[in-house]
Amino acid sequence: MDDRELSAYRIVSAIRASSSKLQPIPNAVHFFLFYPRQRYVELEFHHYVALLSAAWLSGTDFVILWCSAMPDGHYWHQLKSNLTAHGKQNQLLLATRPLPKRVFNRNVRVIEHQVDVMKLETGITIGGIILDTDVLTLRSLQPLRRFDCVIGRESSIGLTIGAFMTKPRDIFLMLWYMLYQTFDDGQWAQHSVLLPQQI
Repeated sequence: MDDRELSAYRIVSAIRASSSKLQPIPNAVHFFLFYPRQRYVELEFHHYVALLSAAWLSGTDFVILWCSAMPDGHYWHQLKSNLTAHGKQNQLLLATRPLPKRVFNRNVRVIEHQVDVMKLETGITIGGIILDTDVLTLRSLQPLRRFDCVIGRESSIGLTIGAFMTKPRDIFLMLWYMLYQTFDDGQWAQHSVLLPQQI
């Protein structure tokens, strides 16, 4: 890990080069860490544990951190040191892209909603395992890669956009994304929790 930011194209190329035809979900974990007005993003303890647990326990080839600025701080250096000491430094990839401001001509101003749109777009275009930065991996996710799409449950009435796995261009994810045509930035959890349950 040499702190180089990679383009989405290079991320896709790396993932496709390591993909298996027997398992439709690409062998990569995506995390999203966005603080748009900061030059550097201070990696916090829960980010560190989430990234480290994914690198060590998920069984994936890559852990991709999509971010608005270069990570920094004690826990970022600890993460790099841990992975380098065990020959896993090439497993962690940094990628940047702008936050989406609109989806289907509807404004998206709340940063959590912007990241939700980005998660769906990443799932549809690249595929893989999409996790929030407070989700810990406790065991290998490899057995679930045989399905087209796997999603976590947030509550009894909704699913979660904070933990899902998908093959690229999965029909469930594309339908979910298409329903963002009715998106309302003022409603919390409507499109990211309740809507996938209704689908």
